[in-house]
Amino acid sequence: MMEFLRRFARNRPALVGVAVLAAVAALALLAPAFYPRSPFEMIGKPFEPPLAGTLLGTDQLGRDVTAGVVHGARVTLLIGLVATFIAILLGVTLGGIAGYFGGWVDTLLMRLTEIFSIHGEDFYRRLERDTLTDLLSGQQSMVLAVGGGLVTAPETYALLLRQTTTIWLKAKADDCWTRVIRQGDRRPMEQHPQAKEALKQLVARRDPLYARAAITVDTSALSIPQAVDRAERAVRVD
Repeated sequence: MMEFLRRFARNRPALVGVAVLAAVAALALLAPAFYPRSPFEMIGKPFEPPLAGTLLGTDQLGRDVTAGVVHGARVTLLIGLVATFIAILLGVTLGGIAGYFGGWVDTLLMRLTEIFSIHGEDFYRRLERDTLTDLLSGQQSMVLAVGGGLVTAPETYALLLRQTTTIWLKAKADDCWTRVIRQGDRRPMEQHPQAKEALKQLVARRDPLYARAAITVDTSALSIPQAVDRAERAVRVD
């Protein structure tokens, strides 16, 4: 251990790294005292330049960017610690199982580990596209509900538009918000005071993509049975 510490003390890049990490950790821990302003508070006009009232200016909503950086360090550190803990837990568990059983168990677990480490999100997007391709290769009729995020994958969305009759169940951001609350699901807004504004921005970004659907049914003023009836009649006409 002493030898490790002596070698570490002679490694200047490592010492600089520790110093930077310690500074970020101290900033995160002391954020409420060091910079008490809330990162969600709108303090001025959008996109104010640095040093025009605040150190780093304001964002598109008029919030203090400096407050976001200082308080965001706490979230960043927490995510890093949790991710590291999960990685260690899974790594030790899978490594222990693979080492104990060996053989095909070892081979299978190592291949699964390689999928996660090599492919990442791109692999799952490709898997989504391949699954949709297989599903649409059949001749049976079906009603297929897909996640809203699919429209952000150009090839997959193009496949869906090309081989199906797509229906956009359109709703305003305020209506989506109200429906979620009525369901009793408050997870989207927990610990996120600006959740509604974030939802509006998400809807604004995706609306042009959703609008490429063959049929649009505006559900804002409709009940569920009315929306279903409107969609059925639209498909029959189409």
